[in-house]
Amino acid sequence: MNRYLFLVTVFFSIVKSLWGQGITLNNNRERNFVFEVKQIDEFFERFNNEKNTLFYRYVATKFPGITIDRISLVNNLFNKENKHFDSADVKDFASFVADSIHPVFLDFASNEWYAATVCKFKYLGKNTDITIILKIQQERNGGMKWMILSAFCPLIVPESKPAHLHPARRTSKFLNPMSQATDFMNLAEAFEDEAGVRDYLDSSFYQKPRSVAFLKALLRKQLEFSFVKRINYYFLQVDGWIFRVSYYQRQSSNSGWLISLLFRASPEDKEKFKNRLWRKTL
Repeated sequence: MNRYLFLVTVFFSIVKSLWGQGITLNNNRERNFVFEVKQIDEFFERFNNEKNTLFYRYVATKFPGITIDRISLVNNLFNKENKHFDSADVKDFASFVADSIHPVFLDFASNEWYAATVCKFKYLGKNTDITIILKIQQERNGGMKWMILSAFCPLIVPESKPAHLHPARRTSKFLNPMSQATDFMNLAEAFEDEAGVRDYLDSSFYQKPRSVAFLKALLRKQLEFSFVKRINYYFLQVDGWIFRVSYYQRQSSNSGWLISLLFRASPEDKEKFKNRLWRKTL
C-alpha cells in the first residue's frame, strides 16, 4: 500500500469546507478510506494537531487556503454513531484540550494510557477470553517498550496461599514499542516463551492475585494463547477526564480509532478507575 496515502487523514469538518468550494472526492469509498483513523498512532497525530505530518502537506498541496481548526479535529475523533455522549461534556472537553493558551496534547511515552486487549486462550482445553492490560514504559536510555501490567480470567481463581513468584531479571526480550501497529500479535511470542515470559511483565503484575494466578497457569501449561480478539485504549493523561478509544470498521467517513467513552474524573477517580481496570470490573 502506498505509504503516502496510508498516512493521509482528512476530517469531516474539512470536507464541509471543501464541498462549500465545489471540491469533492472521487467517490464515497475513496472518501471513507482517506478519513479513516487507521492506526492508534494516527489518533495521536490528529488529536495533537501535529503540523509536520504528511496529512498537513497533503491538505496544503491539494486544498491550499483551507484552515484546519483543532476543536473540529478533536470533535471528529468521537464516534458519531454513539448517541449516549453528553454533548456538553464533548464541547467542554474539546475546548479544554484545544485551549489557545494552555493546549493539552497526548504523550505516547506517558504511563497514563493503557491498552486493554481481550485475548482468546484455551484454558484446560476450553476456549476463554482473558483481558491483558499493557502500558508503554520508557527506559533510562530513552528507549520504549510495552509491558504487561495485568491479566484477568474469571475461570482462574487465585490460590488461598499462593507461592511467591519473583520478577525476572531483565534480558533483551521485550514487546516492541510499535506493537500497537500490529494489534499486539507479538503477545503470542511472549506467552509461548515459558522460560522468558516474566521478562515481559511489569513489576506491579506480581501485586495482583488474579495476574499471578494467570502466570502460574501459563507456566503449568494449562493455558494456550490463540489470538488477540479486541483492543481498547484508555487515556488518563488529560486533567479532569478519562476517555476510551475503540476501533470501528465500517463504510463511513467516521471510522477507525475513535473515542467511544468520555467522562469527567478527579485524580481520586482515576486511581479507582485503574484499580477497576486491573480487576476487569469496568
